[in-house]
Amino acid sequence: ELEKLKAKNRLPKILLAGRLLKLKRADLFIYAAKKCRDEGLNFTVEIVGDGEEEKKLIRLVKELKLDDITEFMGYLSPEDTRAEMEKANIFVMTSNKLEGWGAVIYEALSAGCATVASHAAGAAPWLISQGKTGYIFRSGDEDSLADKLMILLKNEQLAHELGRAAYLNMQRYWNPKTAAERFLSASECLLKNETFEFDKGPMSPAGYLKDNWYRERI
Repeated sequence: ELEKLKAKNRLPKILLAGRLLKLKRADLFIYAAKKCRDEGLNFTVEIVGDGEEEKKLIRLVKELKLDDITEFMGYLSPEDTRAEMEKANIFVMTSNKLEGWGAVIYEALSAGCATVASHAAGAAPWLISQGKTGYIFRSGDEDSLADKLMILLKNEQLAHELGRAAYLNMQRYWNPKTAAERFLSASECLLKNETFEFDKGPMSPAGYLKDNWYRERI
């Protein structure tokens, strides 16, 4: 069903959703979109959300002459935002390290979007497998973001495959049922003084990451 929704797009649709605050760095996405268009790539942009940066972003889109392919949707309910994710081909998450976890990454992957996320978001290294379920770009670097977007825009089949792999991965590991089962299993092991380990997904090991953990790679 998700694949049918995405296939209806005449051109690849790139979505950004969230509060339009400075820490979200939506401007970075707009500059990257300009670079992609200058390369002759065809796509549409949809921005969902409102906030203090909204008017500034609308002006920026006009200055860069992207207003003919960009639609600002304003605030949408969580349900309507999810519906837009299900229709999008690519999802972009551009926040800096003030974001924390970044639950929107989880939501976009679960909606079958090929997701391109900032390396500074806490969820990125754990939920996105580079080149398999999405791409991670260097936070604050519009060239790094544009490079990842170009890969997907030049190969729509790859974007489709990444989105499908993302959906299947979330359904298999990162879901409430798996989390609940693992919590119960871990609790039983602790009561019996036994060890437990899960290789990926909820309650899997999470090592310490330094700010500079990311290395540019395709």
